Amino acid sequence: MTTELFWLIATVLMTALMWMPYILNRIAVRGLIGALANETPQS
Repeated sequence: MTTELFWLIATVLMTALMWMPYILNRIAVRGLIGALANETPQS
């Protein structure tokens, strides 16, 4: 495995891990269906 490929994979994994708290919080607050639903604009 080349150095570039290693760092690309590491970056992808870290990006996915950083999204996990956001996604889990959104599911906890809104529920699974609410988290997956398309938001309606608030006016």
